[in-house]
Amino acid sequence: MQVWVEEPENVPYYAKTVSTFFPGGSILGLSCQSVADAIGYWKFADGLEKRVLEYGFCRERTWEKVVGDPEAWEQAVFEGREGYVPGQNPVVGKTLSHFSNFDLQKVGEMLELPGFGTPAPGESWTKQEVS
Repeated sequence: MQVWVEEPENVPYYAKTVSTFFPGGSILGLSCQSVADAIGYWKFADGLEKRVLEYGFCRERTWEKVVGDPEAWEQAVFEGREGYVPGQNPVVGKTLSHFSNFDLQKVGEMLELPGFGTPAPGESWTKQEVS
């Protein structure tokens, strides 16, 4: 299921709520604000935060919230950037050089999420609004 949410600040709430409807499953939430290079990644299971990365929403280009253990895709996205240590969590309050909303596209492609990358033949990408 893919849901498009117009308010980036509500993505964690919707992802957490939806995760309670699918016991044993995981729900991912991705969000960005391109002007500020703010990016959010949320992974919930059974209503619990499994992985949270919030960067630049309140303080420009700064890690604001980090929960859970690093995931495999993170090294490929963050490798070689000043401030990144492989296998370790980003440090809240620190910056990560050259990290932008364009990296969110790379995350979506690596996780093979619908709406990222190139659509497979016959695949339709839909936009459903939540009210």
